[in-house]
Amino acid sequence: MARILREDQIPKSDDIDSIGTILNLEDFGDPVVPLPETVIPETDLDQPLELSPEEKFDFLEHTDLCRDLPVGVVTAICNVAEEVHYQTDDMLFSEGDVGDSLYFLVDGEIQILKDDVTVFTMNQPRTCIGEMALIEENASRSATIKASTSTRMLKISRGNFLEIAQQNFQAVEGLFRILNAKLEENLKQAKEKAEEELQYAQAEADNILTTARSEADRIIQEAQAQIEHNLQTAIEEGLAQGLEESRSSIVEQTSLLSQTLQNMINEITEFRSGLTEKFEEELLEFVIVTSTKIVGLELSVSPDIIVDIVKNGLKMMEDKSQILIFLNSEDLDRVKTFRSDLLAQYEETQQIQLSVDDNLGLGELRIDNGSNLVDITWQTKVSNAVENIWQIYNSQKIDLNGTKDATVTD
Repeated sequence: MARILREDQIPKSDDIDSIGTILNLEDFGDPVVPLPETVIPETDLDQPLELSPEEKFDFLEHTDLCRDLPVGVVTAICNVAEEVHYQTDDMLFSEGDVGDSLYFLVDGEIQILKDDVTVFTMNQPRTCIGEMALIEENASRSATIKASTSTRMLKISRGNFLEIAQQNFQAVEGLFRILNAKLEENLKQAKEKAEEELQYAQAEADNILTTARSEADRIIQEAQAQIEHNLQTAIEEGLAQGLEESRSSIVEQTSLLSQTLQNMINEITEFRSGLTEKFEEELLEFVIVTSTKIVGLELSVSPDIIVDIVKNGLKMMEDKSQILIFLNSEDLDRVKTFRSDLLAQYEETQQIQLSVDDNLGLGELRIDNGSNLVDITWQTKVSNAVENIWQIYNSQKIDLNGTKDATVTD
């Protein structure tokens, strides 16, 4: 502040000279003392000017909190809204902290972190953060908020907001609008996140399914190849084993067969060499019995053979004009069916008369033409068979002994 001196207080020139002489002012150097330079912090250079009351009112008036509120209420909120500044990486609050204030982003950018991982970035002015702190006392922060760049925020404390809300409840309606908008935004984000997760899950499921199918096809192909290999190996091993077993079995069976045949030959030779004359009668009896059974079997199996017997009997008759044939009743019925054939075969035969003779057996007959009688019985056939057998037997004895045995007659 400038000081005004009276005239009697102004030093006279002589006094000034004497003072200068006494103090020797030249010894004090330059009488001008330089002022220290003012250092302006760099943070102050980057920090924007604070919002004017008019700018703050205009800003808040267009937020969800103050929209549609009376001017007086907006003014009251504007008076308690505190402007705060943050530099890059400054923390507004951390997850789990007790919240007591709501924030509006004026400019800059903030990051929302969950478990130290950035999940969202905001740079839209008038974005509201921490609204739950105004509703719930001692509410814990659900996420960490930090500044990504130089950022300005408007901060409204819970205590100041409740004082205003007590005087004008419409302020609470604004807060509900914020919550509703945030809820819609969260639902939208949740839907988008769910759709994204669903698409990812579907893509991952398709990938897993494709991989599973490919792996299943590979396993099936490998299994089929292994099965075919095992089967081929088994076939080859089984074939080789089967061939070896078959060869061994054939050799063994051949050896046994050869031995059996040799034993049979030995037994037959021994049997034939042991034959004596005393067994010839038994042998003959055996032959007769066998022949008898053969004839009986032939008649039983082929009953129509009686027709051949009749034809052979007719051949023996010189006069065939009138023929009388005696037969067993069963043979008679069979011959009747062939009467026309017999008449056609022997043109000179004019009549064939058939009669029953119960004394005759199957295959036996008598033919009478009035002048000749032919008696044909199976005993006759047996006798002929026995005679033939004896002839064969005697011829074999000649071959074995080299001499002819005495002929045996009936």
